[in-house]
Amino acid sequence: MIFNVLLKGMLWIISLILALITNYNFGIFTVPSYFIYIIGIFTGPALCGTWVSQRQMIVELAPPSRTSNYFGIANIFGKVSAAIGPLIWLSSINLFSKLLGFNLMITTKYTLIILLLILLIGLWFILEVTDRHQDYLNGKRHIGNGEW
Repeated sequence: MIFNVLLKGMLWIISLILALITNYNFGIFTVPSYFIYIIGIFTGPALCGTWVSQRQMIVELAPPSRTSNYFGIANIFGKVSAAIGPLIWLSSINLFSKLLGFNLMITTKYTLIILLLILLIGLWFILEVTDRHQDYLNGKRHIGNGEW
């Protein structure tokens, strides 16, 4: 499960880095604009894998009697993130373009950096999740006071 999460996280990171360097002038060469099509090759599997990994984590980590509750909470968080994501994008664009005076290309790149940081924070949170059931199967036992 962790391998799937890491793989999907790396696909997202590669997609965002490619988006950052598209049309960027490195002095010797400029990254061609057709890189935007290559981004789709990484973003598609990352997007599909994100949903699959989410469902897999819920099924593996939720108690069988509470699985529907956990799926409901995940659905609510999905809808909240679908509302907050564009607000973060819009706020970042306004911050960099209107308040700081950057042009649209630089503004978009800085906004992608903010999204990359949010992605890395989320990936860090997911990597901190431990599977108590797997710990139990590996021989770890409950020692009391809510600790393993």
